[in-house]
Amino acid sequence: MLRQSGLDDADRIGRIIANADLVVTARQAGKLVGVSRADRFLLLLLLSDLAVDRAYQGHGIGKRLIEETRRHAG
Repeated sequence: MLRQSGLDDADRIGRIIANADLVVTARQAGKLVGVSRADRFLLLLLLSDLAVDRAYQGHGIGKRLIEETRRHAG
């Protein structure tokens, strides 16, 4: 089942960060506006979660998070 959650879902975000192999965040003026999580599986790095604050969607933040996740994956 798919689940939509926002950045204000603190419990879920906390679990994402605690269990992640790689976390990339996006901030605007110090405010967390986006996060991506990737996990290693065998020889792969899988993008597991991607979230962008609704107020900041449509500005390429999600795309940039994906690009940075790929860059850090090696």
